Amino acid sequence: MISSPFKRGSMRAVGALATTLTMVAMAATAAGAAASAKEGAYYTPPTPYHNVGNFDPGCRNVDVKIHYDYEGVYSDKNVAGSHGQAFLHKDDFDFTETWKLKSSGEVLLTIGGSLVYEEISAKRVAKSDVPNRFIPKKGLVGPIYRFTASETGRQAVRDADGKVLVANYGKVVFKQLFDTMGDSKPGGRELSFRVAKVIGPHPNINPCQLSAQIAG
Repeated sequence: MISSPFKRGSMRAVGALATTLTMVAMAATAAGAAASAKEGAYYTPPTPYHNVGNFDPGCRNVDVKIHYDYEGVYSDKNVAGSHGQAFLHKDDFDFTETWKLKSSGEVLLTIGGSLVYEEISAKRVAKSDVPNRFIPKKGLVGPIYRFTASETGRQAVRDADGKVLVANYGKVVFKQLFDTMGDSKPGGRELSFRVAKVIGPHPNINPCQLSAQIAG
């Protein structure tokens, strides 16, 4: 899988993306979205966003900056029976990241694609069933939910001339254990995360390392 600064680890943690990044855009648009605590209803109805900016990925072996452009539609739906404590997040977006040398502005590579991240289901887990290794020092707040999510679509890494260096497509299914923190809004604390299934080619690529190789 391609590691991007905006979509690593938990999409819920970033979304709440905020991404994922997921994403700075979600935090910006969520403030203007209507909220509902009705069971099965939207907390955040389908909301378009467009976020453009610059980001330092903190690469250790090459000094680069990223210009990013994310555009899509996201939503958060109340999980039935959760009493407004758990939400299913969905984000359908297109994105482009342009990786440049800070010193000269030279383009080293671009990462772009179209993806749909969707939390498919959420099941409540008793605090007593959470393994000790996942419990933070400050303890659990609850309620705790186990989420199943998927990311579907395609993305590619290209060199400065537009040549595809590596690409992936298909679907990745994730399992996440999450402390919703009892605050009646999306977000919370991720307790565990794992990739449950990979469908289609998803080579592991580190853009920092690849940028360093291109930069020489």
